Amino acid sequence: MKIAFVQPTEASLINRDFWYVVNTDNPLEYETFIESTALMKCEYDLFDTIKKAEDYLDGIQATEFYKKRMRKELDKIKDDVRIFNWAVA
Repeated sequence: MKIAFVQPTEASLINRDFWYVVNTDNPLEYETFIESTALMKCEYDLFDTIKKAEDYLDGIQATEFYKKRMRKELDKIKDDVRIFNWAVA
């Protein structure tokens, strides 16, 4: 599993950046993600951990409003992971 930060390019079909969890252990799901981002004309960065994604977000040059919004979306993923881990345990 990896966390993807997806960003639309100028010619993209979507309007805003978003976080996505990618199952890189499943080749079909991973290939589907890559093809989908290509079709949507988006670029993406993959992170192994939420901490690395947070560090990346801290290091980019962007407005505080943007960083706060992206951190909130990343926190939702973190909460979903905690709930999933609790349910499995």
